[in-house]
Amino acid sequence: MGWKLWRHNKYVHAVPWIWATIFFFYQSTQWVKSMRYLLPLYPVFALMAAWFVVRFLAVSQKKQVGRNPRISMVRIARITLCFVICGTFLWACAFLQIYAKPLTRVAASEWMYENVPTAVTLHTLDGDIQVPIHPPMTLNIGIPTTVRIPAQDRNRTVTGITFNKYTTSTPGTRTVSVTIDDVVVASGSLEAAQDTYASLTIALYEWETLYAEQQYDMNLLVDIGDSIVLTSSVIANEHWDDPLPQRMGGRDPFWNWYQSLSSSPSTQMNNYDNDTPEKRRSLLAWLDETDYIVLSSNRLYGSIPRLPLRYPFTTQYYAALFSGDLGFDLAAEFVSYPTLGNCQLPDQEIPFPLIEAKFTNRAPCSISFSPAEEAFSVYDHPTVLIFEKNDTFDSKKVAAALPEDLLNNVQWMTPLDATRGQGKLTPSLVMDARTRIEQEAGGTWSSIFNRLNLINRNPLFAVCSWWLLLVALGWLAFPWMYSVFPKLHDRGYGISKTVGLLLWSYCVWLLASLRIAPFTRLTLWGVFVLLILVIVLATRKNHKAILEFIKREWRSLLRVELLFLVLYAVWVLVRSMNPDLWHPVTGGEKPMDFAYLNAVVKSTWFPPYDPWFSGGILNYYYFGFVMVGSLVKATGIIPSVAYNLAVPTLFALTGLGAYTVAANLASGTDKKKSHRAGLWGILLVTILGNLGEARLLFKGYENVGTVHFDSLIPGYPATVSALVGLWKVVVNKVSLGFRPEWWYWDATRVIPFAPGEVGPINEFPAFTFLYADLHAHMMAFPITLVALCIVVQWAVGGGLPVKKTDCWSDTIRSAFPQPISSLLLAGLVAGALRATNTWDYPTYLALMALGSLLPLYRHLRHRMNTDKGEWHNDLRVFLRLLTPVVVLLLAELLFLPFTRHYAVAYSAFEPWEGSRTPLGIYLIMYGVFLFPIIGSGFVAGAKWIQNAHTKEGHYPLRTFLVFGLSAIVLLVLFVYLIKVPIAWLVIPLGLMALALLAANETSARAQMLWLWVGTALALSLGVEFIVL
Repeated sequence: MGWKLWRHNKYVHAVPWIWATIFFFYQSTQWVKSMRYLLPLYPVFALMAAWFVVRFLAVSQKKQVGRNPRISMVRIARITLCFVICGTFLWACAFLQIYAKPLTRVAASEWMYENVPTAVTLHTLDGDIQVPIHPPMTLNIGIPTTVRIPAQDRNRTVTGITFNKYTTSTPGTRTVSVTIDDVVVASGSLEAAQDTYASLTIALYEWETLYAEQQYDMNLLVDIGDSIVLTSSVIANEHWDDPLPQRMGGRDPFWNWYQSLSSSPSTQMNNYDNDTPEKRRSLLAWLDETDYIVLSSNRLYGSIPRLPLRYPFTTQYYAALFSGDLGFDLAAEFVSYPTLGNCQLPDQEIPFPLIEAKFTNRAPCSISFSPAEEAFSVYDHPTVLIFEKNDTFDSKKVAAALPEDLLNNVQWMTPLDATRGQGKLTPSLVMDARTRIEQEAGGTWSSIFNRLNLINRNPLFAVCSWWLLLVALGWLAFPWMYSVFPKLHDRGYGISKTVGLLLWSYCVWLLASLRIAPFTRLTLWGVFVLLILVIVLATRKNHKAILEFIKREWRSLLRVELLFLVLYAVWVLVRSMNPDLWHPVTGGEKPMDFAYLNAVVKSTWFPPYDPWFSGGILNYYYFGFVMVGSLVKATGIIPSVAYNLAVPTLFALTGLGAYTVAANLASGTDKKKSHRAGLWGILLVTILGNLGEARLLFKGYENVGTVHFDSLIPGYPATVSALVGLWKVVVNKVSLGFRPEWWYWDATRVIPFAPGEVGPINEFPAFTFLYADLHAHMMAFPITLVALCIVVQWAVGGGLPVKKTDCWSDTIRSAFPQPISSLLLAGLVAGALRATNTWDYPTYLALMALGSLLPLYRHLRHRMNTDKGEWHNDLRVFLRLLTPVVVLLLAELLFLPFTRHYAVAYSAFEPWEGSRTPLGIYLIMYGVFLFPIIGSGFVAGAKWIQNAHTKEGHYPLRTFLVFGLSAIVLLVLFVYLIKVPIAWLVIPLGLMALALLAANETSARAQMLWLWVGTALALSLGVEFIVL
């Protein structure tokens, strides 16, 4: 209907479609989605369904399906029509059977009045008669007590009588006589049951007939002995639910029939109360006191298990009750389901296995059906369960079945918390007993690694083996990269090693997270072989094109391999100079990282165990350690050595990723220019840092120079002193007096901070790799560069416009111009960033989203500029907005095992009120990049203005001046108000990047560059305002 409204302007459908869509969208986004809130939509949905069937039948007259003429659209439409009509009729018949029977609570109440013992029960030839007595009733010696037997609907012959629960205050034997209608019918002796309950059954001397519709009085008399106390069954109902039995037929159940709980202030079981030691003591007392437990619906036992962190004790109580472990039998079960013939469709939610009932009104045949919502399960046709205490009940066993340690990890939360926000899904960070046993049985360190193996005895062999595995992973992933990156010069070969490692480790991690296969060396190599088979099968159709590409571009591919080898070998050499996993001056955090790595390597299942919290699971974004740990465990290299191979690997993968991004961003066909750009990418990303060391040297020379004088020129005395100091150092060999760590440490601590504040860290990749702490952000570097390659591919690849037709395939193609393999890789990369270094996740997810939308922007801009066609009517181009949604969903789905066990400690921002970064310090941190960016921006802006001036005359120049001066005025006012020094530079540069991004003359690759520049500037400005 929406399609017809959109494509064919069938406005007759507008009213029902708009009403149904808006109301359904609104209500479906609310927390409570109860059926009754959707009642206004049911008529419209029925109308839409009927319209669809009729429309399908009409369209089917013109089309065929398949090559078999007998399988026509007409026949399929008719079958659909019959299915809808017959299905609706059958469901209506089945559902109406609910109302052809008494309400389950009424039926259960009748059964309870007949079968749940009162104080006195009369036994007849055709069943029992429960005699109502207001409990507790005292029978005194020599004083008869009269009770009335309820009138019966038929003649009943009494054969015996039972005193179901009696107790005495003193020991000894009592004789009790029973008189019905002034005739002594029975007499019996009972033993004293001091402070405990007992029962006594007496046979009548002669059977006594009770005639229908007549009332009889029964006298109870203690002839010999002291008094006795008669009482009835104690029935425990739950609060917030209907108590049973109900008042009916003039019977008041808790007046003269039964007793409620005396140990509960509300006389009911308050199971919605918070799980506390007091509640446990109360529940154990309720179980001791009660004879029957009545659950008149699943209101409590259906909802409480949905909050297992808030109600671990109560959840275990229901599980034990339903399984019979508490000493209670299921005496009766009353159900009312949709029924067809002898088959029922159970629609009640029962979250625990239930023992078989002694009495049930279930039909002999049941067909599983989805659970109904509260309107049905609690109000309309609830399932009633009646549990009866049996002889096996033991208070000590019950206490053991419900131990106090169930209360150790209670986390209070509301149902809203449990379905919205991070607090709702906060998982338990403690391993269950089974997982702990399996993790401990996974093997010791010495059983996983063998120091006597050649790979651990020969360091060079270890270095080469590690490198060869990375090369193999790169070739494993390259066929996939070939299909994903058709617009990249090397078809993604430069990032294939990162993707291969990511894909391999993800598959193994997923198997271990789902408990399908353990994280072992056998699993790692088995998955490796399996991936080879999958890649071979998947590339059968284009293997010739891949081979042709390799033959044509083998020099470029060899250059990439040599670059990786050089980067890897150089940083292995750097690490070999100081391989110790501790820094002698500033310490570092290698012990923490090394513990995490060992925990991942030694774990059998994921999430891994927490090396710093006994019995806990690792609550950290640990996937980067899985990637490294997969290499460690597969090769068998001991972790202390592998740690020093992992850092060079990440260095080389980051450098190669930077080379790939820069080379493909530089130009279209000039390979030499691309190669030079790639080398600059390696230099800027992995080697160069900031201007902090230049600042350190300047201050060092200034201190050595010791020249002091006054000048009106800012910085002139310091410069003179620095020059004198430089002469002293070079000529006189005077030492600068620097501490050893200043040469690399000070560059990451240049931001000043006020007293009481935590000193900020302005780390950069060169320091990260040199300092060599295996932190999450280091392991995320290569993955972020894969994300940027995806952005390049999507932004340059285009895919729009699609020919405007009614074909569904064209519509889908316009929404997802990227191949499925590309979307899968994007989802995998985004999800991996979340599980590796969470704060990279939103940034690169946003960049991929914007990259996928750049072709849409260029397409719309082209339509506006050329005025060709009614571009605004071709609304299908906006389906491209679905691409980021798909990537987000894939990222969430692929790493769902991670998010299900990850608890976020900090999930909110707050304004930053502390000190701000000075503009000079900002230039020291980012000057290496800002100066080229500013120069490039001025050149590009000048060309843009010049081209516009040449094409359109003076008007664009005048417009630039007007808007430029206005922007400057507003900028001065804004920066003055916010009092953030770097805003004087960042905001103009951001506006420049935005203008160049929107300029018509800007190419797709240049658009990406300015998009990235704007994003980086926005992030650097944002941290001046907010803090986590």
